[in-house]
Amino acid sequence: MVAAATAGLAMSWTGSAGAATLAHTHSPSFAGYEITVVPTTATAAFKLPVLVCTSVNGGIVPSLDFTNFTTGEFTGVGVFVQCINGTPTYGALAEINDRFSYLSQTLNPGDAIRVSLSTSASRTTVTVADTTRKSAVKDSVFGPGGGGSFTGFSVGDSTIGSPSEPIVQFGKLTIGQAKVNGLSLAAAGPNSISDLYSGSTLQIRTGALSASGTSFATTFVHT
Repeated sequence: MVAAATAGLAMSWTGSAGAATLAHTHSPSFAGYEITVVPTTATAAFKLPVLVCTSVNGGIVPSLDFTNFTTGEFTGVGVFVQCINGTPTYGALAEINDRFSYLSQTLNPGDAIRVSLSTSASRTTVTVADTTRKSAVKDSVFGPGGGGSFTGFSVGDSTIGSPSEPIVQFGKLTIGQAKVNGLSLAAAGPNSISDLYSGSTLQIRTGALSASGTSFATTFVHT
């Protein structure tokens, strides 16, 4: 999940913090927003889309990711949104310093998901909560700390695997309530927008930030 996403973290922008001119970049593995920041906390929310599955296996991972460009380590949280043998499949996962955990929640299309990351020098907490029902189902994974070591943050849709699996028809997936270090994406500083391409073919388009600076849409264009 995260290793693929960070292939799109070639930052590109002009302007100063809070006044950045956002540039759309082409990425082979990620559609979303990227920020050069030392991240310690982050949150985001989205609804799991209804997939249109064919015989083609593939999918995306809407996720939050912290990146350490010095060590090449990643910490992230997201949900596999996949078609496997013609069947829609959803599965939560966490990654702490390149170690994956696959969570046991049963997820369905239309479920409202809230993901969060928190890291300090001694402890990292990764949480996936299905808030669809009044009594939210929540899974948390704990691991060693990484606070202060990360140099980048991203939120959006990652591809699956290397080389990347095909993108399946998911319509539109809106990521909201996105914050890093308690700040909206708009307030967090200079950032770039990545659209996902396969060669010259646009596969996922990333939309503009909402007025609140915390929400944006990712839209399926092509497999």
